[in-house]
Amino acid sequence: MGKLRRWWGTERARDALGVSLGLILGVIAAVPLLGEGMVYTRAGGDSPFLLQRTQQLATALAAGAWPVRWMPDANLGLGYAAFNYYAALPYYIAAALHLAGLGLIAAVQATQVAGFLLGSLSAYGLSRALGQRRPAALAAAAFFTFVPYHLVNVYVRGDALSEFWAMGLLVTALWAVARLRARPGPGAAALLALSYAALVLSHNVTALIASPFVGLVLLGSLWRSEHPWRTALWGGGALAVGLLLSAWFWVPALAESDLVQLGHQTTGYFDFRNHFRGLDLVQRSLAVDYAIIGNTDPFRMGLVQALLTALGLVAVALSWRDRQRRPVWLAYALGALGATLLITPLSRPVWERLPLLPYAQFPWRFLSVEAALSAPLVGLVAEASGGRGRRAPLWRAVAAGVLVVASGAAGLARLTPDRVPLNDADVTLERMWLFEGFSGNIGGTVRAEYLPEEMSPRYYTSPQLLARSIQVAPWALPQEAATSADAVAPQLEAELVARDAANQRWRLSLDEKARVVFPLTYAPNWAARVDGEPLQPEAVPGLGLLGLALEGGVHEVALSFGRTPRECLAERASLVGVALWAGMAVAWVFWPCAAWRRRGLGALAVPLALAGGVYWLSTRSLPVTAAEPLPGPLVMDLASYPYLHHEPEGMSFGSAHLADYRYASDHLAPGETLIIDLDWDRIAPDEYLRIRLLPLSAHILNQSTHWAAATVPIDTAQMRVELALPDDTAPGVYVLRLGVQTEDEQSLPITNVRGTAQSRTSLAPIWVRRDPPREQDGSPLATYGYPHEPPVLSLLGAETVPIKDHSLELRLTWRAEQTPARNYAVSLRYLRVDGTELDAVDIAPLSADYPTGLWRPQEVVATRTQAEVGKGDVQPGDVWRVVLYDRQTLVSIGTADLPVVWGDD
Repeated sequence: MGKLRRWWGTERARDALGVSLGLILGVIAAVPLLGEGMVYTRAGGDSPFLLQRTQQLATALAAGAWPVRWMPDANLGLGYAAFNYYAALPYYIAAALHLAGLGLIAAVQATQVAGFLLGSLSAYGLSRALGQRRPAALAAAAFFTFVPYHLVNVYVRGDALSEFWAMGLLVTALWAVARLRARPGPGAAALLALSYAALVLSHNVTALIASPFVGLVLLGSLWRSEHPWRTALWGGGALAVGLLLSAWFWVPALAESDLVQLGHQTTGYFDFRNHFRGLDLVQRSLAVDYAIIGNTDPFRMGLVQALLTALGLVAVALSWRDRQRRPVWLAYALGALGATLLITPLSRPVWERLPLLPYAQFPWRFLSVEAALSAPLVGLVAEASGGRGRRAPLWRAVAAGVLVVASGAAGLARLTPDRVPLNDADVTLERMWLFEGFSGNIGGTVRAEYLPEEMSPRYYTSPQLLARSIQVAPWALPQEAATSADAVAPQLEAELVARDAANQRWRLSLDEKARVVFPLTYAPNWAARVDGEPLQPEAVPGLGLLGLALEGGVHEVALSFGRTPRECLAERASLVGVALWAGMAVAWVFWPCAAWRRRGLGALAVPLALAGGVYWLSTRSLPVTAAEPLPGPLVMDLASYPYLHHEPEGMSFGSAHLADYRYASDHLAPGETLIIDLDWDRIAPDEYLRIRLLPLSAHILNQSTHWAAATVPIDTAQMRVELALPDDTAPGVYVLRLGVQTEDEQSLPITNVRGTAQSRTSLAPIWVRRDPPREQDGSPLATYGYPHEPPVLSLLGAETVPIKDHSLELRLTWRAEQTPARNYAVSLRYLRVDGTELDAVDIAPLSADYPTGLWRPQEVVATRTQAEVGKGDVQPGDVWRVVLYDRQTLVSIGTADLPVVWGDD
């Protein structure tokens, strides 16, 4: 006991206490994460992407891939090389935790908690390294931990785990620079190299915008330093080693950017010109408002944050007499002001002229840099508050306490994150494919920008989703264009021998020479061996899938995802970086020891113990796995919860309350009847439930067309609804869109028990099987194909159906005359007899939920498309102009003008 008392009075004990208090701040910020289900965000970013990225990384790591560049089951099961361009270090941590035994949701939550601890510890360490006392360092840690943008990246931009971690790692890099100025040597250099590499590997955009500010602080640290040349050499060398350590990622991401569709990243909504902050840079309320409503959002400075930053700048001016640290504080002040300026329209010339900067997309991303640089300035406010004299320590402690409370209260007071009931049983490949198809996002990217250039148009469904299986057979295309309409398509029999995250083995039997198309996104990393001999795969234009040109006969085909020459070179550079970093670490171990190191090592035991405690608690307080799905209706909602999930406590439809429902079958053929049994624990006889059967992606393409509908009163606790599918229902995935209305057709709200309003609420999807090819009487209305070649598609029928008073629906019936080699797009024009165009609709692909590249010879497929033309606008002689074209080349394969023929609704 006496030893403990003596230890408690030592500097080491005070360091341990300060570090512990700093980490507790991170724990407080992470508390809203924990609980049943997971924090769900929609308006600012879809948090289910966290689960998909982690699950895919874990799958690849379990298969032995390192580093991971390929998401094997994303892109609706087709896979794609997202991790070649998307920095994913935090997901490696989450995947490792998952492989170590944590449930997938728990692994993500533990990684988020670790990110909060990293940020609070680094901010505390930075202030201490800059010479601030422990109370001031706690004030700086609280400021950074609770700064709005730090919390926004978890609780509003739920899928921004990489950017969230990058904020903390930026502070870690600044901490390393401060330590380097105090004691230039291999230890601080190793920390700087490692933290800078981790910053690049966590979020390359943050690394891009933050690197000049790290350089500015390093330059400021050289001025009036006791060892400027040593500091410069160690600092510059450390940053170079950090770039080498991370070269395996950033070199291919830059060098191979021309292989993917990055051109969409800086256009439209993602043009930086749309996101500058002017007078709305700072929120007006003391407590941060996290709501995204209309033109307001929380991607701004909080009022308390702005006031404390301003006080920090004043504190810098007041500390000007400190000649030793003056250059450092000047660098931090100029950096904070510069980062703030880059958020405003005044910086537009910089954004327009600096290469790569437009890829940051949102000027408010500089809020992360501003917060990191402002944190020690807030610590300086606490330092300056004590003044001099015997009571100075007390006043500093009181001032620091006020700053901690003010930062925490402002950041947390109005933080009410939404949660969705999920467990690990809900995280399946099929659910993630449905999430991609329903939300329109692919693999965690809004515009599917990491798909290959050849995959245009992109997919909204896939063979895997249609088959509800990851194991889908390839198909054959003729290697040469057919010369007659009687040409027979190559016949292929395929057997999957083995498959993992980076390899596939097939046994194929071809009756003639053909191009075999594998349901796999092409990437230059893919290599093939056919009967033991190497064969170069190719990208099938217009499909973006992997193809092999094979002779007729039986073949053993092995596909493997490897490395491109650039990736090999970059990985070798990273190995050099590892060797150099290991040299720094070894040099630090044998560097002459000192008391400060013993004290630092003692303090390091505290975060290590706490990290172990977090993992131990995670395995017990967070759900590890869940074998059974949750009860309640299975729903998804475009506005709030596009991930298919259960609502254990049911859903409110107007005055009624749905407890659960069941399908007799969710897999039907055209012409069959879908049977839905609904259980209500509160009915509303005067209200009506409306159910419409729509394609999975209808809302994405602004096509609200439905294939079947029913409106029934909610007047019995057990209700059966039957929907007869039309005989021409196209194959694909469909959702049952719900609505509730009064007798006079006034819509009523749909909410969950948490009070969240729903929009475009849908029940679980159903699958419509392919209809066997059937003979069609009569001559085609039109044929489509390339000149001097037999037609690819024939148009068999066209009917026009009015939709209320404002729209017309064109119902087309197509037949594939051969296996289409493209996912063709359609341009639909409604033309008056004088050529005046009333409306135009372009959809790519033609049938998003069953693209033409998946059609088979003689298969008949119906499509429905809406145009904004009222029935009263139709005049004699009006026509529909239907143009089919290749989306990549914009080359038309045919045009037909069809008269308006009315059909039955």
